[in-house]
Amino acid sequence: MSQIWNKTSNEGYFGIGYFCPVGNPSDYPEYREAYKRKERVLKDISSLKQAGFRWTRTHFDWSDIQPTKGEWNLEWLDWFVQAAYENGIGINAVLCYCPDWAGQRWNLPPDNVEDYANFVQCLVRRYKQWVRVWEIWNEANVDFYWKGSQEQYVELLKAAYKAAKRADQTCQVMLTGLAGRPETAPSLRRLLELGAGDFADIIAFHPYSANDIEQPEYLPDVIEGTRKVAVEFGSRWPLWINELTWNTHDISVTEVGQAHRLVKSLVYIKAKEYIAKTLLTSLRDIEHAHVPKGFCEAENYCGIVRTDGTPKLAYYACRTIMDLLSGNTKLITDISIDGTYNPSALKLYAFEKGGDCITMSAWNTHFYNWAEIDAEVPCKASLRPYTVDLFEGEQTPWTQYRFKKGRMIIKGIELICGKPIIFVLR
Repeated sequence: MSQIWNKTSNEGYFGIGYFCPVGNPSDYPEYREAYKRKERVLKDISSLKQAGFRWTRTHFDWSDIQPTKGEWNLEWLDWFVQAAYENGIGINAVLCYCPDWAGQRWNLPPDNVEDYANFVQCLVRRYKQWVRVWEIWNEANVDFYWKGSQEQYVELLKAAYKAAKRADQTCQVMLTGLAGRPETAPSLRRLLELGAGDFADIIAFHPYSANDIEQPEYLPDVIEGTRKVAVEFGSRWPLWINELTWNTHDISVTEVGQAHRLVKSLVYIKAKEYIAKTLLTSLRDIEHAHVPKGFCEAENYCGIVRTDGTPKLAYYACRTIMDLLSGNTKLITDISIDGTYNPSALKLYAFEKGGDCITMSAWNTHFYNWAEIDAEVPCKASLRPYTVDLFEGEQTPWTQYRFKKGRMIIKGIELICGKPIIFVLR
């Protein structure tokens, strides 16, 4: 751990969760150990890097790292942090859960918050050159992960914040990632009313749906609702989405369906330019035998690669859309759709990058209907339209277009069954 990480060097927008180490080892020790195989971890880091992810959200499990008071198991974590650093991957470290010696249960507050604060201070001091973002507990607004009160959580947060800043004044302390819909905004309001905002540098939330077959059209309202609460309390915190997924649990959502939902979700989110980072929930599916007690079986299948490490279609689709939307993009609002179908059901987004490249995405929210549209977007006359294959990334020239007064009109776009159509104008 001798190298020093320039903290301004990793500013990527997209990331993904990686369960390594993960969760509460007393509930699923085999799962935790499986992910400690270095060869497998390096393969996964390579996979997420090649897809274009530049952040990973990882649990730094208190009960694993400090199994007894005064005992520290840091050799594995040293290796993992270094491996992520060497591959240019920033870490959103989640500091949880309570070990047996410190409290009554893994998802209850510790008997003494100073024990947790000491854990936080130790890790922040040790990894301050490599880890920028420290999240205080996972989803502490839901009963499964936090059986204490919200007042107790704010007490824990306050102690952790002060400890983290003692160790590294420049570190970023993240409020617990807020789960649930429509619970996110009310949960955030309650925590901010209790003073949590004074002890957090970043607000994060997890706006994905518990309904497997639901389309992502709900996302803009959830995001706006969460931001509205933050604005009411001063809007001084960057907003992160650090869990987002659809699972492929059964035939209700195929791998194609998962891929299309994630692409549309990333487009929706990128259009909200106040969202600072977006991280998907999980790289890998979870082996069934290693699922923690109380988990819904569908949670096994939230990954974009299978349990054996082979990519699902969502892996390729996310790689394609993230490549197009990464970097300094600007939402183009002066766009229009012309077609015979119900215009309220049609979505069209366009993003400019550097003046010489525009990414455009369109889809029909009426899932079982077909529509043909013409899309109009302002651009330079030197640009030409290409369709993009989501899974292969190949770009094919589109011949049905014309220019009119500084605007390109792309004609004859077929929108079928909720499938997102991607164009690049270059």
